[in-house]
This record gives sequence, C-alpha cells and structure tokens, in this order.
Amino acid sequence: MAEIQRVQIGARVETRIRGRVFRFAPKAKRDGNVTRSVSKEARRVCVLNEQDSGLLEHGGVGQPCHGPKCRHSHLTREAVEKLVQENILRYVRGSGRNVAGYSYGRTWKAVPSDNVKVMQLV
Repeated sequence: MAEIQRVQIGARVETRIRGRVFRFAPKAKRDGNVTRSVSKEARRVCVLNEQDSGLLEHGGVGQPCHGPKCRHSHLTREAVEKLVQENILRYVRGSGRNVAGYSYGRTWKAVPSDNVKVMQLV
C-alpha cells in the first residue's frame, strides 16, 4: 500500500506519496484528498481552419483529435503564441487555450469618402 503524507505550511499544501499506488483500485479504497497537479494547457495546440473554428465556437461542433477523422494540424504552444501575436491565429473561446483557429486578419472600419463614411476592409 501507499503511504500518503499531507504537509501544510501556511497556505501551501504539499502531498507526498511513498510506495505503490494502484491506478485502477476500487473507488472505495482510493483517497479522495490526494490531488494531482495537472496542467490545463496542453503542450500541443489543435489548429483548425477558419470554418471549423467557427463551427466549434458558435455551433459547438467539435472535431475528433485522434484517428483517421482528424483533419486539423497540431503546433507547439510557442509557435501558436507567435502566430497569435501576429494576428494570424486566435484562440477559440471556451477551449481553454488548447484550440486555435485561423483568423481572417482584416476588420471592417468606417473610412470617410466623399463626405460620407463607408465601411472598408482594412
């Protein structure tokens, strides 16, 4: 069996586990107080095209990320951060920064033209 120690110093809590830990033990034998720090942001980011990112963001239509039905590419977080700063990619809302999509990159702006303001793609 595993020996679990919890040490609390002020607001900081450390959990130390010694011995064997069985991953598939019955739930009654598991200790519910043991927490694992798992990064919510993955190393690789799914990069969707503009249409698929819009479907995911507005329609909730996802894409499988494994197997033969996976149609999107995967980039490292550092590469995606650079492309987001250049306005080539943007993070999809609600994905926890794990899914990015290509952005159109241009926006509509009101521009004066012959004493009239017209909308122009800039």
